[in-house]
Amino acid sequence: MGDRQAIYANLEAGAASIREYQQTFIPGLLQTPEFVRARTAAAGTLEPMAGTVEGVLAGRAGRQRMLRRPGGPTYEVIVDEVAVSRLTAPPEVVKKQLYHLATTVNGDPKATLRILPVRAIVEDFTVPRCTFSIYTYPDPGDPDVVAMDTVTSDLILTEPDQVAPYEKL
Repeated sequence: MGDRQAIYANLEAGAASIREYQQTFIPGLLQTPEFVRARTAAAGTLEPMAGTVEGVLAGRAGRQRMLRRPGGPTYEVIVDEVAVSRLTAPPEVVKKQLYHLATTVNGDPKATLRILPVRAIVEDFTVPRCTFSIYTYPDPGDPDVVAMDTVTSDLILTEPDQVAPYEKL
């Protein structure tokens, strides 16, 4: 697992809930190994990969097991319609990925997947500007955390005044 994937694994490990908004891709916690391979190959054209494909796959599989463990977090994700409509991998891989989404979420009472239609009218027109995840923890003393994954780095927010706008979105 690379350093960037480890950040998310650490945030997810103790979370009571994970809420995610994804504009571009199928969320990593719901990706199939074939989709991960295709996306890793595509990302490799932008920058050198830290680690190996096998390491990325192993890390992703571990993070997905964390969701299914007893006492694991609830997972609620909103995916923009574009993320499931655009071919971000070969068609046969995307077909398997979409089938996996439907069967995984329908079979897990702790997971909720919503697709935000392109034609949806968003209240007050407050459309998110980026993809983000919100993590809450069982200890009331732990702050909620917002994480944003960008092309080159990750941004982690913990201050209540910075987290609040993302919770509202």
